[in-house]
Amino acid sequence: MTDATKAVFISYAREDTATAQRIAEALRSQGVEVWFDQNELRGGEAWDAKIRRQIKECALFLPVVSANTQGRAEGYFRLEWELAEERTHLMIRGTPFILPIVIDDTTEAHALVPDRFREVQWMRLPDALPTPQLIEQVKRLVAPAPRQAALAARHVSADPPVVGRALRARPWAMGVAVVGGLLLVVAGVFFNRRNEMAARRSAPPTSENSAAAKPPLDFASAKSIAVLPFTNMSDDKEASAFFADGMHEDILTDLSNIRELRVTSRTTAEQYRGTKKTLRQIGQELGVAYVLEGSVRRAGGKVRVTAQLIDARTDEHVWANKYDRDLSDIFSIQSELAQAIAGELKLALSPQEKSLIERRQGRWTESLGSFRMAVQLDPGNLRTAFDLASLLAAGRRFDETQAQQRRIVERLPDDLDTNFELAYLSFLATGATREMEDFVVRLPAHQANSDRGIALRKRWALLHGDVAEVVRLDRIEHYPGVTGALAMAVGLATQGDVATARARLENYPVTLRSAVEREPNSHSSWAILGQMEALLGHKDDALRCARKAMELLPESRDAVQGARYRAALAFVEAWTGDKDAAIANYARLLRIPYFSSAGGLNFSTLTTVHVMKHDPRYAPLRGDPRFEALLNDPKNHAPLF
Repeated sequence: MTDATKAVFISYAREDTATAQRIAEALRSQGVEVWFDQNELRGGEAWDAKIRRQIKECALFLPVVSANTQGRAEGYFRLEWELAEERTHLMIRGTPFILPIVIDDTTEAHALVPDRFREVQWMRLPDALPTPQLIEQVKRLVAPAPRQAALAARHVSADPPVVGRALRARPWAMGVAVVGGLLLVVAGVFFNRRNEMAARRSAPPTSENSAAAKPPLDFASAKSIAVLPFTNMSDDKEASAFFADGMHEDILTDLSNIRELRVTSRTTAEQYRGTKKTLRQIGQELGVAYVLEGSVRRAGGKVRVTAQLIDARTDEHVWANKYDRDLSDIFSIQSELAQAIAGELKLALSPQEKSLIERRQGRWTESLGSFRMAVQLDPGNLRTAFDLASLLAAGRRFDETQAQQRRIVERLPDDLDTNFELAYLSFLATGATREMEDFVVRLPAHQANSDRGIALRKRWALLHGDVAEVVRLDRIEHYPGVTGALAMAVGLATQGDVATARARLENYPVTLRSAVEREPNSHSSWAILGQMEALLGHKDDALRCARKAMELLPESRDAVQGARYRAALAFVEAWTGDKDAAIANYARLLRIPYFSSAGGLNFSTLTTVHVMKHDPRYAPLRGDPRFEALLNDPKNHAPLF
């Protein structure tokens, strides 16, 4: 690291200028270079470019968090914070770059800051005065130490104590010890079978975990099974094909959660779709003792699922059953199937394994109850209130979501983002644009033309497909960072301006290629790079990158992030011409809460059929009868739970 890049950037609200000045002077007195602009109100393109360059080049970013930043819904410091967060996406996970400094009694639980700020340690300054501990911590973090030492410095405790916590263990409601179950649903709260499988796989090799290790499949094993693709018996086979495939995949996942049972992969079983081979042949080829086959028939809001378990060694029926359910109760069928098969094969299910195949309906209901209790116990906690609204929206319970969001707006009547999301909910729920159009028209000029106002107007234009407006606004306020470059490139490509779209990616593809070489386990970098490679026309590289992201963090380990990486793969498939695979993946994503980007669990990243009808990301699929059937399928408009 050169001397020029050892500088520390201090970001603050203008009301905290005196405190920021004291911090800057204390650091400079100890030989630390500080980039500190003393007039937040000074504008102009040259000044703006200077600030962006400094954030891009600084060694450490110090955001000053206070009641003053809490009280300002907009300000240039918020753009600085977003730019700093954007830069972390290009860094090796854990690289020390952001060190939030709290100068009053503001708590992390209530702090209105970007999500990445919550992943690092915070420091508190008593009486808003710089301390020796702060100076030493900053000097350690900018020192030219080996990489390992630098990463370790991130975990060094300082006195006064650090107040930050990891994102996945946020203190949603201070003092709400009775809602211990609440922390189980943060981040990975949304409904797939959760991280118990990953925990079991990564645990030390106890005798129980040793038993969990699955040797190669053996035809002689009495506890091995292949699940064949379910036959689609519906009258409208095209519209229901994805439903049958989703049933097949979910049952496979449930069975894979049973430690004693060896299950062939979906990809391997898929080759037997429509085969004329006998089940005995299939069992021999796959090395399994049992084969499960079944069918799905949909009619309106009802579904019939049949299943039969065959001993492939003798070609004898072991068990068969049929299930008639409402579509809303489909998850219970999958759970019953998995547990029935376990019983027939005399598999002893541990309580942990049984919980792994419990349905998402119960988990979602439990999570919702925990958040509601937390809001009641700590009504002043805006963070919990926001996430209750997000959880309701994720289940497509939009009437309840709007009611919750209105309560938040009552407390933050002048907050741009809060009002934006209330208006945007109508579009998510019904596709109506009137509320959002009214919101944009009613914006006062000073808000509409502020950095944040332009960003929200741009986001709305992009989400409902007004690419021309996105391009116009981008000329006024350039989309910052790697995700902004990707969003703009997609919009431009949709207009047919491929050359400009690729140029808008700037140097990010080169930077990301280097990033994944340095840090091959960075799933987010692989996912973003894959989408950029797709826009550049590099099909093989794009697919390789997107699949790598899914491999590193599958949905079985992290329901939220894993779904994003499936979405990234679907995007790559759509933009590189594999419509079949893309539509199949999007069909699966519409059956689960699906937040399309890493922008947080907020409404503007939640995807519904109305977003898919307009957002440029889905442009290559529009007009395809299968995609249109997916968007018009009533079950994809109904609440998930």
